[in-house]
Amino acid sequence: MARIRVNFFEIVGKALGSRPPHEVGRAITRLSAAYRAGQSDLDFLSPAGRAGYAWHHLPAHVSDLARLFLDLPELFEGREELRLLGLGAGPGSEVLAMLELLSAEKSRGDMEQTRRVVAHRVDRELAWDEDFSLLLSAAREALAARGCGLGETWDLEAPAASLRCDLGGPELSEDLRAELAAADLCVAANLISELPPRGSEELPAPTRALWSEVCAELARAGRERPRDLLVVDRAKAPGVAGRLAELATLARESGAEVEGPRPRTSACSYGLTREAKAIYRHVKLPTTKHEDRPAKNCQTLWFWARWSDSHPAPAESPAHDPPA
Repeated sequence: MARIRVNFFEIVGKALGSRPPHEVGRAITRLSAAYRAGQSDLDFLSPAGRAGYAWHHLPAHVSDLARLFLDLPELFEGREELRLLGLGAGPGSEVLAMLELLSAEKSRGDMEQTRRVVAHRVDRELAWDEDFSLLLSAAREALAARGCGLGETWDLEAPAASLRCDLGGPELSEDLRAELAAADLCVAANLISELPPRGSEELPAPTRALWSEVCAELARAGRERPRDLLVVDRAKAPGVAGRLAELATLARESGAEVEGPRPRTSACSYGLTREAKAIYRHVKLPTTKHEDRPAKNCQTLWFWARWSDSHPAPAESPAHDPPA
């Protein structure tokens, strides 16, 4: 069977392509300006703002995450069912990347052990839910054409409704604690650089308190079976190196085995479609910086933390005590 090529720019177009190109182009212009200035008021409440983000970033993020998942086979070992939790998931790049990876590998007869993925998303803005539902539906239709057995020999389940939570702190909700306890793999993709105040090397105290609790919950759950946390972010985002180093330290202090943070560069697998090019004719950018162009590659920092009974957590303080 000839290999079916799938392009996530086409998937974005099918799911979200109803908006006028000039409107989406202006949204991308505003988005790039906000990133460049280190602003926190990213426009994720308007449909045009979310469409701009999806066109400008989602295909490259899906491509990069799918390759990173493939480079970490330990994430799948011993797991016929994988429970995935996207932290700050927005349009669901990590869920779509998992679907992309498994459909590609299974069409080649690989990764036969993984039969079911159950994915949930956490975000501050519930406005992403409808966009995610449209993107997932379009992706399933396109990827099933690979003859990978999607919906027959294996499946990915992901409800459109996300769990609302401000991951900037200071406290975990009980609903999020339950999701962390159930998850095998938690992914925070391009979240840490967007937590306010953007650009600071250090995590503010409320954010640090919340992520200490995230690590503590994963440490407790890791006594039952291994739990993984994968944090990936834009390498050139102001402050991101210091923030990821701080998070990695929190994970180590809670008993995790940690790999990274380390840099990574990957080229986007998908070429710009005619529809994407029409949008970019309306994007007015003052520079030629990487963040001002269609994302043709991802330059990221990432780390992977694993909690398991072979790496026991240190003695606990009471669950809700603030970090020292």
